[in-house]
Amino acid sequence: MKFGTVADWVAAVGTGGALVIGMLLLRAELRSRRADSDERLRSQSRHVVCWLHFVETQDDGSWWIVKVRNGSDEPIYQVAVSVDLGEPSGGHPEGWWDVIPPGDEVACMWEPGDFATEPLPWLSFVDAQGAWWHRDGRGVLELERRP
Repeated sequence: MKFGTVADWVAAVGTGGALVIGMLLLRAELRSRRADSDERLRSQSRHVVCWLHFVETQDDGSWWIVKVRNGSDEPIYQVAVSVDLGEPSGGHPEGWWDVIPPGDEVACMWEPGDFATEPLPWLSFVDAQGAWWHRDGRGVLELERRP
């Protein structure tokens, strides 16, 4: 039985090594492209924020104010804000805007009640590319998978 010459073995090992290195480089490139794609997808949405604060006035009493700011360079659409009041019955005051232009800030307000916990704002919107986004009460941004 013949095992071939040293040159045959060197060529076979070199070919196998080139194949493995090529596959590793392809895998790294695919990961890089996926990361770039995710960043492009999030590029607008990460500039959209929502927060709330408590305001006391001498005339009207006190109010909770929820603000939404579109800090991106493009408009956002179908913007909805709800607030988790920590109540079993729900009781989520909401704000709704068809469009918030780039760089704009909007607000809605309501009278406070006895809440079980500090209220947390929740935000959902559609970006300029048509992707649905949700930012929870802790500020975590997630892409919504919609049909």
